[in-house]
Amino acid sequence: TYHKEGANGIHLDSILIYGHCFSLEPGPLAIEGTVIDNIEDLTENTVFRFNVNGSSKPTDFIPVTELGKGIPFTNTLSLHYETDYYIKSFVVTGRFKSNGDPEYEDIAYNQYELKITTKKPVDLWVGGTMQDAPVFFPYGNIKGATSFSYDGYMFVALGHNESDLLSSITVYRYDPVNNDWTTPYDDYTIVADKNFTNSVAFVINNVPTIEGIYRDCVYIGTGRMKNTGEECDDFLRLDLESGEWQSISPPTYDAQDFTGLARENAVAFTINGIGYVGLGNLDDGTPLKDLHKFDPADKGNGHRFGEWEQIDDFPDGDRTKAVTFKLSDNVYVCCGENKSGNKLKTVYMCRQTTGDWLSWSQREDFPGTARIDAVAFNIGEMGYVGTGLDDSGPTKDYYRYDPFLNIWEEKADFGGQARSEAVGQGIKISDSDYRGYIGGGWDAEPHPNSVYYNDYWHYRP
Repeated sequence: TYHKEGANGIHLDSILIYGHCFSLEPGPLAIEGTVIDNIEDLTENTVFRFNVNGSSKPTDFIPVTELGKGIPFTNTLSLHYETDYYIKSFVVTGRFKSNGDPEYEDIAYNQYELKITTKKPVDLWVGGTMQDAPVFFPYGNIKGATSFSYDGYMFVALGHNESDLLSSITVYRYDPVNNDWTTPYDDYTIVADKNFTNSVAFVINNVPTIEGIYRDCVYIGTGRMKNTGEECDDFLRLDLESGEWQSISPPTYDAQDFTGLARENAVAFTINGIGYVGLGNLDDGTPLKDLHKFDPADKGNGHRFGEWEQIDDFPDGDRTKAVTFKLSDNVYVCCGENKSGNKLKTVYMCRQTTGDWLSWSQREDFPGTARIDAVAFNIGEMGYVGTGLDDSGPTKDYYRYDPFLNIWEEKADFGGQARSEAVGQGIKISDSDYRGYIGGGWDAEPHPNSVYYNDYWHYRP
């Protein structure tokens, strides 16, 4: 209200300041308390206005016409996903002293509070220059890397572009909470030109080491040999707790050879402490259908790092450049290419049986175009498959698989450039925050027109 009182014509209880305040909790206040002495008493999460002459303090009352215009909402907090924001408008009343300085009387708040939220963004890719985008991969632009997840982190190693392959293995770790890449382990110098690009990786927890200590370890193996194009069958073990590297293939003492042929573009996964490796292709590109299991606790034949054993072949025949995702203790194999050069859409699910062998059943076909070199990951109890190379070129469409209903549903396209031979993982950030991550890869154009990528994106379901 506006009214005059007193012989000196002093305006009492009139508005000198108006604005809004906001916070991450309900009930935001412009000041702590009910009395304002100075403008500096207004909190940092407050946006306010006096009369419109550009002064640093009120010099006149705010007329009704100005109040009617309101003040544009301005956010001084950075907006983030999965966050609530609370906003409340306020006015400061008062008078002017004889010297013209304002004297503030009271602060009043609107009885209504506005809530805005960025929670539960549906079907959203975040990357590039967007707020909260993952930082780019520091090693550079590569394809054919290997990746795995462990303890809430994503790890990426190896890969290549048109330059010579590397002479050592660096494992990069992405922290989704702090949004940074680090190298937590020492590099491993590659012996005998074995580079492991287009390799596989699988994590096994509680591995009994030769010292009698149980460790969580990742196994990296197969892939292409350095600069020669030949495939290898070696495997390395990295202790994810101590950082110690160990070759588990000959000529290491008491180590067993992988029971399959040397290959690249294979698949690998873990079920109940047993690693599985299979499919892929030979040096001449011939796809394979064999499968092998690795038990790190089986040392019955004198192999101190564990025992490899060939098991029944993959039921759908030879396949290379396929992808896998794991839901509970079931693993799904999807996409790829057979020896006739046909790209595939068929999906098979396996579960562990007696003797740690595998039982297979066919599931609903992948609904997108048949493709190779896609990226698959799980978010909770749902599988996601997308990107890759079909007969028309690189793709960016994505699909979600529901194992309970055995159905696929098309989701938002990948947010970056269409690509092939990228890597990705699903990571649990918290009980209410699951994300899928994708990055790297290339556009599958022949050299010298190839484009390689180092951007990473995360997906919110």
